[in-house]
Amino acid sequence: MICLLIYYLISSKMGIGTPWAVVGSYSMVPVLDIGDIVLLRPYNLSTLHVGQVIVYVAEVYGEKIEIVHRIYRIYRYDENILIRTKGDANPVPDPWLVKPSQIRGVVYLVIPHIGLIGLVLRDLFIRGRVSVLTLLMLGLFYIFITYLLCRVVEER
Repeated sequence: MICLLIYYLISSKMGIGTPWAVVGSYSMVPVLDIGDIVLLRPYNLSTLHVGQVIVYVAEVYGEKIEIVHRIYRIYRYDENILIRTKGDANPVPDPWLVKPSQIRGVVYLVIPHIGLIGLVLRDLFIRGRVSVLTLLMLGLFYIFITYLLCRVVEER
């Protein structure tokens, strides 16, 4: 946890804001799965290339969302650059073009499934189904899992 805090402080100094994102769909299977946390590093326009996985902000149905997709094609004309992306599991590229200003960073490390709890909590809050009982149950579940993991470590 302290490492993540240090990483967050360093990356905020580098100008990428929150240095990670949580994968929220199955569009990048088998490379990335729902709930994976991807760590980001700043990007340089001159080094972006086809095949890199990026995180960018797009407006979909009037809502701004973060998308984790692979660079499918880069269009360069005059001094402008536009990027076409595609999820590995999607049959066709995304219907929109990404501007460099929309890119949050390039994925360089994946932590599998750690973000699942955050996705569940986000969905509960969005749907308004969170109650004190729900949070209490999640807390007890967390304590139980932690207890089981500590027992396994002690036995070894």
